[in-house]
Amino acid sequence: MYILEDIRKEIGSEQPIYKNMKTGVHFLTLNSKIMKEDIMTIHGVMPNKSSQIKFPEVPKEYMSHFIRGYFDGDGYINYHRYFITFVGGSEVFMVSLRNEINNLGFETNFTMHDTYYRGIKVHKNAIRQRLA
Repeated sequence: MYILEDIRKEIGSEQPIYKNMKTGVHFLTLNSKIMKEDIMTIHGVMPNKSSQIKFPEVPKEYMSHFIRGYFDGDGYINYHRYFITFVGGSEVFMVSLRNEINNLGFETNFTMHDTYYRGIKVHKNAIRQRLA
């Protein structure tokens, strides 16, 4: 919680620091049009970034590391059905990810939903053999 207190003090905010009683996680909510504009102008962060993001240029030797990292943030394992799934908001990104995973020799499935794309269902034994 100390870093949140430092941040709150540094920006001159009197917003309270809350604690989620179930998780024990502390959080500070900030609302500022100036900060929003700075984040967009200076740092290039845009609204709805998740639905517009493009697949980055990743050297071939690092692709499996990139895929594992993406899985760590936006993937899950279904132990009962023996597959993994990646989820994303950008069709362009997800199609590129699917293509990269197909290039690694995996058979994938890609589905579009109202606000997100679910794809790349891969059997666990194939994962163990190819990405280990």
